[in-house]
Amino acid sequence: MAALFMVFLLVAFLVTDIIYRRVQTKRATVEAPAAERIPIPFDLQLEKLALPGGLFFHQGHTWAKLDTTGNVKVGLDDFVQKIIGRIDGIKPKKVGDSIFQGDRLFTIQQGKRKAEFNSPVDGVIDSINEAIVSNPKVIKENPYENGWIYSIKPTNLPTNIKSLSIAEDALAWLKKEVQKFREFIAEQFVSDKMLGKTLADGGVPVEGVMEHMDDFSWMKLQEEFLAK
Repeated sequence: MAALFMVFLLVAFLVTDIIYRRVQTKRATVEAPAAERIPIPFDLQLEKLALPGGLFFHQGHTWAKLDTTGNVKVGLDDFVQKIIGRIDGIKPKKVGDSIFQGDRLFTIQQGKRKAEFNSPVDGVIDSINEAIVSNPKVIKENPYENGWIYSIKPTNLPTNIKSLSIAEDALAWLKKEVQKFREFIAEQFVSDKMLGKTLADGGVPVEGVMEHMDDFSWMKLQEEFLAK
C-alpha cells in the first residue's frame, strides 16, 4: 500500500509539473511581444519651434496669414512638420474648390502613411504653391514663408478668426500641445528591438520622431492632434 501511495504521489507531482510548465510557456509566449516593445524617450524644446507673429493658428496645426491682396495664405505649422519628419508628398485640393473651416484641406504622405489637415478658414482656393507640390522639402526649410500651401479667398474671416489663436494665445496653446505630445509619445512604442535600443541610447531627435512610429501611432496622432 505504501509503495502504491508513493507511485501516486510521484504521478501527481509529474502531472502538476507538466501543467505548471505549460502555463509558464503559454504566459511567456503571450508576454514576449510586449517585452520587445521599448518605450521611446522624447524631448521637444519649445524654444526651438518657430512661432512668428501675425499668424493665426488652427487647433489642427494649420496656420493662416492675411496677405496684401486680401487673400489668406495657409500652411502647416512648425510643430507638426518637425514631429512628422520626412514629407514624401502633398495631396492638395483643386483651385476653385470651396472649403469651410475644419474641412480636410490637404494630405501629407510619408511612404504609405498619411496625415490629413483641416482648413483654418472658410473660402475658395485661389492658388496652390506648386513648388511645394513638386518639392515638399520646402516646407521643412521654412513652413511660414515659402512653405505656404494655398492662397485662399476668405469668405467668413471675421467669424473664423474667433476660433484661431494668435500671439500669446498661440504660444500658450503650443505649450499645451508640446506637453500633450510628450505624454502621447511616452505611450507609444517601437516594435523593432534593435531600433528601440538605438533610440534609447541616443535619444530621439526632435525632427522625425513619427518616422519611427507604427500605423496605430499615426492613427492616434490624427485623432488627438489633427482632427480638430
